[in-house]
Amino acid sequence: MFDQELRTIVFDGIVSIEVHLKSCMASELAKTTGPFGYTAPDGMPGLSPEEHRNAIANIANDYQRSSLPQLRHFRATYSDPLPPIWILVDCLSYGDFKKIFYKGADPSIKRQLALQLGIMSNKPGVSNEKLLRDWLENIRIARNKTAHHDRFWNCIDSKMTPIKPKLYPNDATWWGNQWEPFRRPESKGPAGFLTMEHYLLNQLDITYWRNNFVGLMNRYPSFPLKHMGFPETGSHCPSGNSAAPFSPNNTATRTGRQFWRIALFQARIEGQAVCGCAATANSAAAVWSS
Repeated sequence: MFDQELRTIVFDGIVSIEVHLKSCMASELAKTTGPFGYTAPDGMPGLSPEEHRNAIANIANDYQRSSLPQLRHFRATYSDPLPPIWILVDCLSYGDFKKIFYKGADPSIKRQLALQLGIMSNKPGVSNEKLLRDWLENIRIARNKTAHHDRFWNCIDSKMTPIKPKLYPNDATWWGNQWEPFRRPESKGPAGFLTMEHYLLNQLDITYWRNNFVGLMNRYPSFPLKHMGFPETGSHCPSGNSAAPFSPNNTATRTGRQFWRIALFQARIEGQAVCGCAATANSAAAVWSS
């Protein structure tokens, strides 16, 4: 039951991220190239001419066969051979969105998406599109696992493990420093992905996801956090063997945003967490920030 509930929570967060990405991509493409700009090769500069031809042919085939009400309405009402981008993008699978529209979009659009999601480079005000590209692939892998009921809670899959932001310990405001606990070789399992998902959802002001995850961990305190890839915190807390839930700790301001610290606890007495660890970027107890 734990794994089933975890997969549901993870998939729900992924869908929220996916909807945001598709909506923003449609908006930016429409502003840049027009509602049908994607049908022209110069509207999708990231695709080769052959890739673009194949993509449009596949989209046209799927469009004519689709029974989705919005596409049926457009076919019946308008004579355009394909629908505008804001209708089409919502009908695409995540894989096709990533393979066709994210890959094909102008780099400036990709940088804008990364900026909206708080994925920054070490240059002030400049986003890191390459890191977003890698994270989108991690999301694709996790999406498939959760949708097809693969075991998730202790899954070790390098393709799902996100690349961490670079470390700049001398810069106290650098967002990537919060990922320090997951740079350890022994940090395996889905914890890195869950942390990345949590970070992206916080950029979208989606807070219920964390509450759902914390509630799940509270209901199943016996699951060992280290097998999920979270840092062990026994050296920071009273001794105990069972895994306990996350708890918010220490608010701090980071680059104009409010971040929380979420500490992992191992000690529990009669089902209640009994300690709160000070969370710092270098502490193994500092796991999530939002």
